[in-house]
Order: sequence, then C-alpha cells, then structure tokens
Amino acid sequence: MKILVAVDPSDSVHLPVSRAIAMAKKEGAELILLSVAETVEDMESLFVGEYTQWLKERASKALDAAQGMAKAAGVPAKVMLETGTSPEDFIVEAAESTKADLV
Repeated sequence: MKILVAVDPSDSVHLPVSRAIAMAKKEGAELILLSVAETVEDMESLFVGEYTQWLKERASKALDAAQGMAKAAGVPAKVMLETGTSPEDFIVEAAESTKADLV
C-alpha cells in the first residue's frame, strides 16, 4: 500500500500528516509526502523570482517537518517538491505516477 500526503506549507497543524504516519505504520505502507509551491504569475513579475524562491523554501520546510515527524515515528517517507500554478494537478499526477492507493 502507498499513501500520498499533500503537505500544505501554510498549515501549522500537522494533523493530516500525523494520521497518515499512523496509518502507514499500522499497515506497513509506503509514505509519500508531496508539497507544491504554488506560484502566482502576477506576483512573480513584481518580485522577479524572489517570491517563487520564498514559496519553495516554505514548501521545503513543511516537507522537512513532515519527514521529521515520520522519522520520529519510525516510518520512512519519500518526499516530493513541485513548483507550479496548480497544486491540484501536481497531486493528481503524483498519485498516478507513484500508484498511490490513498491520497
């Protein structure tokens, strides 16, 4: 079984990640953590790349925190970081490419 968790960089509460970790541990499932740095083209033109870099850093920190939670629970996790205008599309693509059983 493979569990894909979309990690929202704006979340300060890690409830979805905690639940996915518990389920992965119980079921012996593979845990896949995905975060998408959602870009906004209008903001990008104003800040010349700085905004996208800031979003990537936020998403990366959220992934690091989620991976740390998984490691502390003894659950190995694969991480994926994407950048784009449609997080929903990246989640669907990741679910398909990893053959996730649960999102």
